Amino acid sequence: MAEDKVVLAKRINKSDKGFTVIKSSEDKRKLYYGTYSFKDEADFIPELEEIAYWKPMEDCEIVLKGQECLVYVSEKLGEETVEDTRFYWTDADRKPRLQIVTQPANKKYGKQAFEIVITWVDGPGEPFNNEYIYLSSDRGEKFCFLKKEIGGPGKKEDRYIYIVPEGFNPDSYSVSVLPQLREKYNIIIE
Repeated sequence: MAEDKVVLAKRINKSDKGFTVIKSSEDKRKLYYGTYSFKDEADFIPELEEIAYWKPMEDCEIVLKGQECLVYVSEKLGEETVEDTRFYWTDADRKPRLQIVTQPANKKYGKQAFEIVITWVDGPGEPFNNEYIYLSSDRGEKFCFLKKEIGGPGKKEDRYIYIVPEGFNPDSYSVSVLPQLREKYNIIIE
Protein backbone atom coordinates (compact mmCIF):
# COMPACT_ATOMS: atom_id res chain seq x y z
CA MET A 1 0.00 0.00 0.00
CA ALA A 2 1.42 3.40 -0.98
CA GLU A 3 2.11 5.82 1.85
CA ASP A 4 0.18 9.09 1.69
CA LYS A 5 2.40 12.13 1.33
CA VAL A 6 1.92 14.73 4.05
CA VAL A 7 2.80 18.30 3.10
CA LEU A 8 5.77 19.89 4.81
CA ALA A 9 3.72 22.46 6.75
CA LYS A 10 1.78 19.64 8.46
CA ARG A 11 4.98 17.80 9.41
CA ILE A 12 6.32 20.70 11.50
CA ASN A 13 5.81 20.49 15.26
CA LYS A 14 6.34 23.73 17.18
CA SER A 15 7.29 23.82 20.85
CA ASP A 16 8.07 26.55 23.36
CA LYS A 17 11.77 26.12 22.49
CA GLY A 18 11.67 25.79 18.70
CA PHE A 19 10.48 23.17 16.21
CA THR A 20 11.05 19.71 14.74
CA VAL A 21 10.19 18.30 11.31
CA ILE A 22 8.90 14.78 10.66
CA LYS A 23 10.44 13.04 7.66
CA SER A 24 8.33 12.55 4.55
CA SER A 25 8.03 9.25 2.72
CA GLU A 26 10.55 10.72 0.24
CA ASP A 27 13.80 9.53 1.83
CA LYS A 28 16.33 11.34 -0.40
CA ARG A 29 15.24 14.83 0.57
CA LYS A 30 17.45 17.09 2.64
CA LEU A 31 16.00 19.57 5.09
CA TYR A 32 17.03 23.24 5.48
CA TYR A 33 15.86 26.23 7.48
CA GLY A 34 16.60 29.90 7.98
CA THR A 35 15.12 32.74 9.99
CA TYR A 36 14.14 36.26 8.97
CA SER A 37 12.00 39.15 10.22
CA PHE A 38 8.83 41.00 9.29
CA LYS A 39 11.01 43.81 7.89
CA ASP A 40 12.01 41.42 5.09
CA GLU A 41 9.81 40.81 2.07
CA ALA A 42 7.17 38.08 2.38
CA ASP A 43 8.96 35.79 -0.12
CA PHE A 44 12.49 36.48 1.24
CA ILE A 45 14.70 33.39 1.39
CA PRO A 46 17.19 33.69 4.25
CA GLU A 47 20.59 32.05 4.47
CA LEU A 48 19.83 28.35 4.89
CA GLU A 49 21.34 25.77 7.21
CA GLU A 50 20.90 22.01 6.78
CA ILE A 51 19.10 20.36 9.69
CA ALA A 52 18.07 16.82 10.66
CA TYR A 53 14.60 15.36 10.64
CA TRP A 54 13.07 14.31 13.95
CA LYS A 55 14.00 10.81 15.16
CA PRO A 56 12.74 9.00 18.24
CA MET A 57 15.21 9.04 21.13
CA GLU A 58 17.30 11.82 19.58
CA ASP A 59 17.32 15.53 20.25
CA CYS A 60 16.67 16.98 16.79
CA GLU A 61 14.81 20.11 17.87
CA ILE A 62 15.86 23.38 16.27
CA VAL A 63 16.10 25.74 19.24
CA LEU A 64 14.86 29.29 18.64
CA LYS A 65 14.14 30.24 22.27
CA GLY A 66 14.43 33.97 22.88
CA GLN A 67 14.25 35.00 19.24
CA GLU A 68 10.85 35.91 17.88
CA CYS A 69 11.19 35.29 14.14
CA LEU A 70 9.78 34.10 10.87
CA VAL A 71 11.06 30.69 9.82
CA TYR A 72 11.55 29.41 6.28
CA VAL A 73 11.84 25.60 5.94
CA SER A 74 12.60 23.83 2.67
CA GLU A 75 13.16 20.31 1.45
CA LYS A 76 15.52 19.83 -1.45
CA LEU A 77 16.51 17.06 -3.82
CA GLY A 78 19.98 18.07 -4.87
CA GLU A 79 19.82 21.80 -5.54
CA GLU A 80 16.10 21.81 -6.39
CA THR A 81 13.60 22.95 -3.77
CA VAL A 82 10.84 20.34 -3.78
CA GLU A 83 8.70 21.82 -1.02
CA ASP A 84 8.88 24.81 1.31
CA THR A 85 6.83 26.58 3.94
CA ARG A 86 6.95 29.60 6.23
CA PHE A 87 5.71 30.26 9.74
CA TYR A 88 6.05 32.66 12.64
CA TRP A 89 7.67 31.41 15.84
CA THR A 90 7.65 32.90 19.34
CA ASP A 91 7.81 31.67 22.90
CA ALA A 92 5.39 34.40 24.04
CA ASP A 93 2.31 33.26 25.95
CA ARG A 94 -0.17 35.44 24.10
CA LYS A 95 -0.56 37.34 20.85
CA PRO A 96 -0.72 41.13 20.82
CA ARG A 97 -3.75 42.63 19.07
CA LEU A 98 -3.55 44.50 15.77
CA GLN A 99 -6.71 46.38 14.85
CA ILE A 100 -7.42 47.35 11.23
CA VAL A 101 -10.34 49.70 10.60
CA THR A 102 -11.49 50.94 7.18
CA GLN A 103 -13.54 54.14 7.22
CA PRO A 104 -14.50 56.96 4.84
CA ALA A 105 -11.59 59.40 4.45
CA ASN A 106 -11.63 63.16 4.66
CA LYS A 107 -13.70 64.65 1.79
CA LYS A 108 -10.60 66.46 0.46
CA TYR A 109 -9.49 63.09 -1.03
CA GLY A 110 -12.79 62.65 -2.92
CA LYS A 111 -16.09 60.93 -2.29
CA GLN A 112 -14.75 57.43 -3.03
CA ALA A 113 -11.74 57.81 -0.69
CA PHE A 114 -11.25 55.54 2.30
CA GLU A 115 -8.77 55.44 5.15
CA ILE A 116 -7.20 52.33 6.63
CA VAL A 117 -6.20 52.81 10.27
CA ILE A 118 -3.81 50.21 11.71
CA THR A 119 -3.54 50.28 15.51
CA TRP A 120 -1.23 48.28 17.75
CA VAL A 121 -3.64 47.81 20.67
CA ASP A 122 -1.35 46.18 23.25
CA GLY A 123 1.76 48.32 22.96
CA PRO A 124 3.95 50.26 20.57
CA GLY A 125 3.97 49.29 16.94
CA GLU A 126 6.73 47.44 15.27
CA PRO A 127 7.67 47.83 11.64
CA PHE A 128 6.77 45.19 9.08
CA ASN A 129 7.12 45.00 5.30
CA ASN A 130 4.12 46.24 3.29
CA GLU A 131 3.73 42.83 1.61
CA TYR A 132 2.21 41.33 4.78
CA ILE A 133 -0.90 43.52 4.59
CA TYR A 134 -2.71 44.63 1.44
CA LEU A 135 -5.94 45.85 -0.10
CA SER A 136 -7.69 43.13 -2.08
CA SER A 137 -10.62 43.25 -4.46
CA ASP A 138 -13.31 40.66 -5.05
CA ARG A 139 -11.82 40.32 -8.57
CA GLY A 140 -8.65 38.85 -7.06
CA GLU A 141 -6.48 41.96 -7.34
CA LYS A 142 -3.94 42.65 -4.61
CA PHE A 143 -2.61 46.15 -3.86
CA CYS A 144 0.29 46.70 -1.45
CA PHE A 145 0.52 50.02 0.37
CA LEU A 146 2.87 52.55 -1.23
CA LYS A 147 5.05 52.90 1.85
CA LYS A 148 7.50 49.96 2.01
CA GLU A 149 7.38 49.72 5.82
CA ILE A 150 4.19 49.68 7.88
CA GLY A 151 4.45 51.03 11.43
CA GLY A 152 7.69 51.81 13.16
CA PRO A 153 9.39 51.96 16.53
CA GLY A 154 7.23 53.79 19.06
CA LYS A 155 4.32 54.24 16.63
CA LYS A 156 0.98 53.07 17.96
CA GLU A 157 -0.98 53.84 14.80
CA ASP A 158 -0.48 54.09 11.04
CA ARG A 159 -2.91 55.46 8.42
CA TYR A 160 -3.28 54.91 4.68
CA ILE A 161 -5.67 56.35 2.06
CA TYR A 162 -7.05 54.52 -0.97
CA ILE A 163 -9.46 55.80 -3.60
CA VAL A 164 -12.00 53.50 -5.25
CA PRO A 165 -12.35 54.25 -8.98
CA GLU A 166 -15.57 55.99 -10.02
CA GLY A 167 -18.22 53.42 -10.94
CA PHE A 168 -16.71 50.69 -8.71
CA ASN A 169 -18.38 49.53 -5.51
CA PRO A 170 -16.34 50.33 -2.36
CA ASP A 171 -17.66 47.09 -0.81
CA SER A 172 -15.61 45.20 -3.42
CA TYR A 173 -12.39 46.15 -1.57
CA SER A 174 -11.14 44.89 1.79
CA VAL A 175 -7.95 44.63 3.79
CA SER A 176 -6.22 41.22 3.89
CA VAL A 177 -3.11 39.98 5.67
CA LEU A 178 -0.73 37.08 5.09
CA PRO A 179 -0.96 34.05 7.41
CA GLN A 180 2.39 34.85 9.09
CA LEU A 181 0.98 38.18 10.36
CA ARG A 182 -2.07 36.31 11.71
CA GLU A 183 0.28 33.93 13.54
CA LYS A 184 1.97 36.86 15.27
CA TYR A 185 -1.06 39.05 15.98
CA ASN A 186 -4.64 38.61 16.99
CA ILE A 187 -5.95 40.54 13.95
CA ILE A 188 -9.18 42.49 14.33
CA ILE A 189 -10.50 43.77 10.98
CA GLU A 190 -13.48 46.14 11.06
